[in-house]
Amino acid sequence: MCAALRSKVRSLGANPSAALGRPLPQGQSVSLRHGDSLELLSGQHRFTVHFLPPPTTASGSSAAHQDSSSGLKRAAGPAEVPSPKRARPDGAPATGSDEEGPGEQSDGEEQETLAEQWTLLENDQLLMFVTKGVKPSSKIAAFDLDGTIITTKSGKTFAKDRDDWQIIYPDVPRKLKELSKSGFKIVFLTNQLGISKRKLLPEDLRHKLQNITGRLGVPVQCLISPGDRWYRKPRPGMWEYLIKTENGSRAVDMKESFYCGDAAGRREGWAPKKKKDFSCSDRLFAINVGLRFYTPEELFLGQPATNKYQLPEFDPRAAVDGARTAVPVSAARTEKEIVVLVGPPGSGKSHVTSTQLVPAGYVAANRDTLKSWQKCVQVAEQAIKEGKSAAVDNTNGDRESRARYVQLGRRLGVPVRCLLMTTTLAHARHNNKFRELTDSSHQHVSDMIFNMFKSRYEEPTTDEGFSEICRLDCLPTFSDQEQERIYRLYLLEK
Repeated sequence: MCAALRSKVRSLGANPSAALGRPLPQGQSVSLRHGDSLELLSGQHRFTVHFLPPPTTASGSSAAHQDSSSGLKRAAGPAEVPSPKRARPDGAPATGSDEEGPGEQSDGEEQETLAEQWTLLENDQLLMFVTKGVKPSSKIAAFDLDGTIITTKSGKTFAKDRDDWQIIYPDVPRKLKELSKSGFKIVFLTNQLGISKRKLLPEDLRHKLQNITGRLGVPVQCLISPGDRWYRKPRPGMWEYLIKTENGSRAVDMKESFYCGDAAGRREGWAPKKKKDFSCSDRLFAINVGLRFYTPEELFLGQPATNKYQLPEFDPRAAVDGARTAVPVSAARTEKEIVVLVGPPGSGKSHVTSTQLVPAGYVAANRDTLKSWQKCVQVAEQAIKEGKSAAVDNTNGDRESRARYVQLGRRLGVPVRCLLMTTTLAHARHNNKFRELTDSSHQHVSDMIFNMFKSRYEEPTTDEGFSEICRLDCLPTFSDQEQERIYRLYLLEK
């Protein structure tokens, strides 16, 4: 049958190729199945093997979009993200009913899978492993993998190799079989960032999943997020893709379905001798998608739920609701001045500059654009000499960086005002992740940048020479409902 087809590939040239994430030296051959990866040059020119007609998935539809002219499909790497439509996150499936997609109903979509599937999806931002016997269901029992279904045999935090695993609790197979017999589809939703960092080979993960599911003895559908885009938990991408594209025509019963994971934000000592959870991503994922949540201890060991957990300090839902009732403060003045904005990346400085100050005639000076603080000083000075006001749109977190513009104002005889963004670092991190997900041109801001700002930050005071210090709240605004929907989600793991 089609699902069992293989293609034998042999490396002929002197330059090294790669298959399944491993080097393929000259003269060697490898047998590839539907969904396997092939690199004509190791690390470059990546393709995915596709057979025509394609194997059948759990939904009865093709495993991935086909190239009608070839059995190979070019798969964009994690950095090759297409521009989003409107505010939809990069690679995210449409949630509305006005667009056709791979979730369209077709004959036979209710049938179960007849053979194992291993598929690259959504420009390699998502992988799917499906065992034989998986079929659509209105009841989904979804689980995290590491720390929930399995743990390491070695006792290490991270597996030392693909065979370093064991079922976490003896009762796990029995419980999953019980759920499966009750009509639940068993689904694993797992973050595997090691794949995009080249610390974990996709084929090693496939080998591991084959052995885990064989040990469990139940049909399992597994979605894997290899990167840090829309499909990484706690973002809801994997769940949205599952229910729209990989569950046939069955509507999911959200009251019956549930999600179980170990990253629950529990504090140290939530149980005797227990360390705090490494993150809150699983609990936040359940909140984002609207599922009942259990920890492995609750579901498999029958332990009572604990209230000794902590959600992130920043609640995006409260921020949006608060912005609706807040009274905006005008940042612009009529008199000529230099404005120095202060705040971490993502605090709203550029939004204030572009929506309030520049329309009022201010000239913006931004180090990201100009590349040096010296050029920012030059732009501000030129603006004042031309009879305009200047807005310095940089982080300006320490006295030294702000002093340059205070001294410039004194020399030119104009007041220097400080606009201090009240945005917390947690809020700013959320804003930056939101921009990454909705704007493919936005550059990633690392935790190191935030930590550097925090360590060097000095609260502005009028003693520095400012004529006034105005505090501005970050009030999110949106161009459409999809933007707001995304912003209201927990986008970070803790």
